[in-house]
Amino acid sequence: MIDPQRMVTVLKQLLKANGLTYKDVANAFELSEPSIKRMINAGNLTLSQMQQLSELVGLSVIELLQKVEQTTPKIKELSLEQESILVSDKRLLLIAFCAVNHWTIEEIRQLYDFTEAQCIHYLIKLHHMNLLELLPNNRIKLLVEHNFKWRKNGPIWQFLMQEGANSFFSQTHIKPEEQQDFVFGMLSAEAIVRMHLEMNKLSAMMAGLHSASLKLPIKDKKGMCMFMALKNWEPDSFNQLRVK
Repeated sequence: MIDPQRMVTVLKQLLKANGLTYKDVANAFELSEPSIKRMINAGNLTLSQMQQLSELVGLSVIELLQKVEQTTPKIKELSLEQESILVSDKRLLLIAFCAVNHWTIEEIRQLYDFTEAQCIHYLIKLHHMNLLELLPNNRIKLLVEHNFKWRKNGPIWQFLMQEGANSFFSQTHIKPEEQQDFVFGMLSAEAIVRMHLEMNKLSAMMAGLHSASLKLPIKDKKGMCMFMALKNWEPDSFNQLRVK
């Protein structure tokens, strides 16, 4: 859904960039300058008026709408309240995870036990939370940034940590596509900073590879989770032997 106020902002920017004044637009529309100002500032434009304005700035209506959409700020993270709502309903949370990872309703139903009506029900809830837009033919348009993340130490983070402690690290069988390692080292302050930078690079790399894999069908991909942590830690049994 296009925000009328953002449409007004983009139109004004395009008119200015093309050296056009309200008077120029008024002449093109054969209307008075005050009428043009009211029309543009209200953002209440008909399709015909949008087409005329688009032509004035050298764009098609579709290109104009795309420019408006490109300037629309997207969500980088949810509020605490929004995450709490998701965690309180695991089926809603699952649909949110699938949607954020660009799954279609058909792909969700291939793997999880949902009817089409149930999928739509939960997607409408996510629509009202401004996480996505549910478009005609049940297409999903995300309203989140490509680097969207769950809140650090937020409700979903805590849920994932709890699930991780219970199942992620308890699996002893390592599949061919998986890798697991545990490394201990005594590091200087400079070395710790470097490790942080390298971990950030690895996170960005996984996000990039995820984006590059989006167009592949679900059957050609596997849901992979990379859990990274760098902590000043030792086993409790070692800690109990320290000098008191």
